[in-house]
Amino acid sequence: MSVGIIVLIVGVVGFVGVCIVAIMAAISLPALSNAKQKAQTIHCINNLKVLGLSVRIYATDHDGSYPGGWIQVTNEISRPQLLICPDDGVHVVAPSWTAFGPGNVSYEYLGSGAKEDQTNRVVALCPHHGHIVLADGSVIQARSPKQPVPVARRDGAVWYDGQVP
Repeated sequence: MSVGIIVLIVGVVGFVGVCIVAIMAAISLPALSNAKQKAQTIHCINNLKVLGLSVRIYATDHDGSYPGGWIQVTNEISRPQLLICPDDGVHVVAPSWTAFGPGNVSYEYLGSGAKEDQTNRVVALCPHHGHIVLADGSVIQARSPKQPVPVARRDGAVWYDGQVP
């Protein structure tokens, strides 16, 4: 065999190898994107679960009344990072509670004036995913950001209507 044929064979094999790698990357990129989105959704739900339990602890310590806002539950929330949804590209994590402000929270707090016995009352929601936290501390997951959990607004409060999305 001549050197030219060997170089040609090596070039063709190398080209085929690069093509196979490119095809595999093209096939796996959507799967990686879906996995990342699923991980961010789970991270958001975990944040909301901790926040829901935090406001329940606050209510237990304050005769069944929920706080007026997130700043009142800083003793119950371990770190300010929990108030940022992983899909939020606008708000930033506060380095400490002393530096915490409105620009450091993603989740909308709706529990002001809520009582412990109002179990279907929505106390928080994620505007990025559509998940909600109820006054009993449970989190209800939305199917997608385009299909948030159905809620009803009445008497100045937000309520879960009981239908699973």
